[in-house]
Amino acid sequence: MVAKFLSKYFSQSKVNKGKQEISAFQQDMDESLGQAWDKFKGLLRKTPIHGFDQPTQLTLFLAGLKSQSKLMFAGESIKWKTPEEAYELIENMAANDNEAYTERAHSQKNGILELQSQDALLAQNKIMTQQLETLMKKLSQLPQELQNASIAQLQQVQSCELCGGNHTNM
Repeated sequence: MVAKFLSKYFSQSKVNKGKQEISAFQQDMDESLGQAWDKFKGLLRKTPIHGFDQPTQLTLFLAGLKSQSKLMFAGESIKWKTPEEAYELIENMAANDNEAYTERAHSQKNGILELQSQDALLAQNKIMTQQLETLMKKLSQLPQELQNASIAQLQQVQSCELCGGNHTNM
């Protein structure tokens, strides 16, 4: 009975299309980790007889993430976890990311973007870095300017006071 139901509502071409969508999963640029995880789980639900075991599902999901999202897992050593532990970790991180994404979305009021304190600090840090680089560039040019000034002073000392020639006073 289950086989008849599956063959009626999930033809082989539909299953193949679903498997291809799951295999080709990619996180969109403006998509949070939580949104990407929900999208991926939706693809799995859309094709319940996809045939991917849990480790393969996790591999496909992680491979389709943006590098920024992958960095979130860097300290967690997800590769050394069991599939169940990895799944639970992704669930927790996705839930936390969804909360943070919601908070960021609520910070925008009437066309005004309210910066989080971390964003403001990063902006100040960038400005200070640019100013420091400008200062360092000027400092690196200073020895050359001093050398040029010293040579000019030496040349003035060596010229004759009477005629201005290139010899010392006699």
